[in-house]
Amino acid sequence: MERMNVLMIILLVVLVFEGNYCERAFSTTVTYDSKALVIDGKRRILQSGSVHYPRTTPDVWPEIIRKAKEGGLDVIETYVFWNYHEPVRGEYYFEGRFDLVQFVKTVQDAGLFVHLRIGPYACAEWNYGGFPVWLHFIPGIQFRTTNDLFKNEMKRFLAKIINLMKDENLFASQGGPIILSQVENEYGNVEPAYGVGGVLYVKWAAETAVQLNTTVPWVMCAQEDAPDPIINTCNGFYCDRFSPNSPSKPKMWTENYCGWFLAFGYAVPYRPVEDLAFAVARFFETGGTFQNYYMYFGGTNFGRTAGGPLVATSYDYDAPIDEYGFIRQPKWGHLRDLHFAIKQCEEYLVNSNPTQISLGVNLEAHVYYRSSNDCAAFLANYGSSSDGTVKFNGNSYFLPAWSVSILPDCKNVIFNTAKVASQKTSGDDVFTHSTMLESSLASSAWSWYKEKVGIWGNNSFEASRLLEQINTTKDTSDFLWYTTSINVDEKIKQNQTQELGLLIGSLGHAALVFVNKRLVGFGYGNHDDASFLLTEKISLHSGSNTLDVLSMMIGLQNYGPWFDIQGAGIYSVILTDLKNSEEDLSSTQWTYQVGLEGEFLGLDNISLANSSVWTQGSDIPINQSLIWYKAIFLTPEGKGPVSLNLASMGKGQVWVNGQSIGRYWSTYLSPSTGCSENCDYRGAYNASKCLRKCGQPAQTLYHIPRSWLYPGENLLVIHEELGGDPSKISLSTRNALVICGHVSEADLPPTDTWKAQLGFIAQTPELRLACEEGWKIAAIRFASFGTPGGNCGAFSQGDCHANITSIVQQVCVGKHRCSVPMSTTKLGDPCPSVLKSLAIEALCSGLLPRHVNSIFISNGFLSPIQILKRYGPGSSYLPYYSQIAVMGVLEPRWIWRAMVFLLIIWEAHGWGKEGHFAICKIAEDYLTEDALTSIKALLPDSAEGDFAAVCSWADEVKHHYHYRWSSPLHYVDTPDFRCNYKYCRDCHDTHGHKDRCVTGAIYNYTKQLESASRDSDSLGLKYNLTEALMFLSHFVGDVHQPLHVGFIGDEGGNTIKVRWYRRKTNLHHVWDTMIIESAMKTFYNKDLNEMIQSIQSNITEDWLADVPSWENCNATVCPDTYASESVNLACKFAYRNATPGSTLGDDYFLSRMPVVEKRLAQSGVRLAVILNQIFASRPSIAKE
Repeated sequence: MERMNVLMIILLVVLVFEGNYCERAFSTTVTYDSKALVIDGKRRILQSGSVHYPRTTPDVWPEIIRKAKEGGLDVIETYVFWNYHEPVRGEYYFEGRFDLVQFVKTVQDAGLFVHLRIGPYACAEWNYGGFPVWLHFIPGIQFRTTNDLFKNEMKRFLAKIINLMKDENLFASQGGPIILSQVENEYGNVEPAYGVGGVLYVKWAAETAVQLNTTVPWVMCAQEDAPDPIINTCNGFYCDRFSPNSPSKPKMWTENYCGWFLAFGYAVPYRPVEDLAFAVARFFETGGTFQNYYMYFGGTNFGRTAGGPLVATSYDYDAPIDEYGFIRQPKWGHLRDLHFAIKQCEEYLVNSNPTQISLGVNLEAHVYYRSSNDCAAFLANYGSSSDGTVKFNGNSYFLPAWSVSILPDCKNVIFNTAKVASQKTSGDDVFTHSTMLESSLASSAWSWYKEKVGIWGNNSFEASRLLEQINTTKDTSDFLWYTTSINVDEKIKQNQTQELGLLIGSLGHAALVFVNKRLVGFGYGNHDDASFLLTEKISLHSGSNTLDVLSMMIGLQNYGPWFDIQGAGIYSVILTDLKNSEEDLSSTQWTYQVGLEGEFLGLDNISLANSSVWTQGSDIPINQSLIWYKAIFLTPEGKGPVSLNLASMGKGQVWVNGQSIGRYWSTYLSPSTGCSENCDYRGAYNASKCLRKCGQPAQTLYHIPRSWLYPGENLLVIHEELGGDPSKISLSTRNALVICGHVSEADLPPTDTWKAQLGFIAQTPELRLACEEGWKIAAIRFASFGTPGGNCGAFSQGDCHANITSIVQQVCVGKHRCSVPMSTTKLGDPCPSVLKSLAIEALCSGLLPRHVNSIFISNGFLSPIQILKRYGPGSSYLPYYSQIAVMGVLEPRWIWRAMVFLLIIWEAHGWGKEGHFAICKIAEDYLTEDALTSIKALLPDSAEGDFAAVCSWADEVKHHYHYRWSSPLHYVDTPDFRCNYKYCRDCHDTHGHKDRCVTGAIYNYTKQLESASRDSDSLGLKYNLTEALMFLSHFVGDVHQPLHVGFIGDEGGNTIKVRWYRRKTNLHHVWDTMIIESAMKTFYNKDLNEMIQSIQSNITEDWLADVPSWENCNATVCPDTYASESVNLACKFAYRNATPGSTLGDDYFLSRMPVVEKRLAQSGVRLAVILNQIFASRPSIAKE
């Protein structure tokens, strides 16, 4: 123990020293001059991209940032969202999606810089522009002008964020990644509306920012009058003509729009990558130094975060990384190549001024010289219609219209913005597998709750006027009920009605109107003008009639001068009769109720999933307004993104497991004209130039983050406001993707093969294909070399065609990425005198039989403290195990390997004879010489020295009367549907005898073998040690079979009768045997050895990075961890879509097979580790 304490002290000293050293080593100085930002004395050209941390989930942050880095970005830019960080004044929130510190650290871990746009005004199509609504209710406050109340609050929040960053050492001068800060946001666009107060406010904001001393430069975007030393920057679709307001400041672009945001009732905007690349190249051509894509990843407006009015839930923005985290091609790849090309010119751009040369009409060059014969050049054709050929530096260059060519040596073109060589994705917004939600329901029926119309609670209140909605609700709800009574002349006979006109004026954003509790009308505005007039003919009966108006908000205003005081709700109600006489009801007595009763009850909360307030039955009400629906659904298979298709619904909001995935509005269709799938990129872009989905809803697919889904059942709650049919909702996943490439002999070699002073290393064009991380190319759907026609998703053979499918299959299938050079030597020459091209279409899949990363599941391992807490020091069996865990009986090399082995723990299955044979064969490859010698000495003679030959022995003898006692040791049953395992609760046989289960047996036989290998007195027990070895080797495999840690009620799937394709069987047998048999038949020529070789190859190649985590264990063996993994897998994969009487086919097989293969691999590797720790580096038992 003393030795351990000394080691711990030494370790702490090393860590402290290392931490201080790192802080000093990576402390960074950031300044600027007229040419660029200067980082540690070096001018830098920087590519940046906006990623807003709350618009996705923290588990996705590293993946998004990794893709941004691989796309050539240097900086991640984000706003800070005041309203969620301080929802109540003085009460701060920095957790989950709003963990700003963790987000910045995640960027830092990836090796990128951060531009922190503190604001605190954000705009961002975010609710109220990011301001907290409580700010509006401070008496006397005026936003964004020289108002002391506002300035005090703004300064307080600025200081809060800056101090938070300083406390975490996140500014560059502290060794952190933050190199830029922003105060305010786009104020210059609205400043004239604030008059002198606006001018004074800008000066104050700049001075306050500088005083807060972030030690990095501050910027103000779209702010021509930004005072020194604040850098004024450009926002827009093009910024090549922008100049900063001082010759001492660099030319920076903080918002380059990759597309545009989406609003309900509008078509979907997109921006062609050729135009986006043209804008970027022109910016750097004309002296730009820092450029940021808004957005590089847009994400999702979860909950009520969307701004307004009527901003949609999707914030995809046609970004290079789509809403679900997938790379959007060719946008991502073409921009990556552009960034590479610009980076080759960096030393020229930051150290010289451009020489502008006219090359003709709309044709010019900008040349950056380091010496008279050393330069980089940009050749531009900024005409929108005519291509051109120019003479430059003694050579001719072809320039397509609206394009820029980049020549890093003033001779060779390595990139042209209009020539897209990057792969394309066919239907990047298409989800490849959709399942009707009804088929995924855990129970057959929906439940529902009918919302009351009008006043529903005793917290209502009255006023003799119409109240403005935001001031009334304080944005605690989207809804406000306006209720009044209308008395009709008693002279109207009973059962007769009076026809009247009802005219309602609203500031926005929508309203449902009920007369005598019957829906009579629905009115709404749009994003550009949320106000509306609703005119309806109504019938009133004699006496008192009730008028109920439900006013709805769809996101608070987020942009414009004085946007914070833009109102919402009903401002006028007028009745007219047939004689056109009017009665103004605006000043009558009105009763108000904030919110809906369902909100008050918390129907979206998972705790009310089984509440009696819900009605259940087969006759579900459809197409009715104000109904809450509830269902329990099972998580879709795979790892791919999940969406909910709400095309059959009207308008409302959706929650999954208590988390709001946002508002929906499927009945609000965009205009039927103005769209084009092939928008001409040439000419100036604007937000309405290139549109898709005319005459359709803006959005029907709604993102459900995988991290919000449970392994088993999930709660879905929908509040439908207008009327829809939930039975037609479908769940969609994306587990496959079509990718395409098309290159010509006239194209350039890949941009990234250019090397300074060497030129292109690759001499010919190449067609490159790559799948999403963790996916592989499953099939080649088209391949032609010659004169293929068509586009991605619809290629066709030309008159000249070489069938190269087999060549491409050999190069690409089963690979994450591949490259096919444009070589007649390799591809043949079907038409020698013709300019040829190469076209390939491939299918990427996350469900390949040899690829398991697509169904990744992560688990932790038990710490020694957890073990002691679980079992207690008084246990008759476990103190031995705990002692090993706590004292760490591991040799130094095993301590090292255990440290390396820490990432992912996989789940798996129990096996038949083939599975156990495979496990032991895999283990043999990783046994040390000492361990293998000791094991062979213990094998029975009948094994003839073959370890794998005994690994099924425990199954063969368990029914023999001598070994019937061993039957309960093959499995451990867990409580139905809990999806967890606990040793003390679960490890017992059917008679309640403790420790008699598979995990208890593994502990027992490990202890026996370990004791014997360390104690020569035990050598006389050779027969028992042989049994111990054979049992242990088998049980380690069993515990990795998910249904060997299944549910009590179905005996681990044994009582669940299913069909495997056409064969009758039970679910347990499917996992023990039939998945492996089908895999051998389908993929491995019925050869078990071929399957084993494939798994071994994956261990040393594709799974190599995962292998360390498999071995991670703070003791000789960790069966509790293996069992926990298995029961999770049982819930997530084995039981999923395998109800009694169901037929399990390709979908089930192909998605489960990867889990089986990886689980076999884990079992083998872990068995080897256990046996190595027992026997390695010790004299063999036989020799002793």
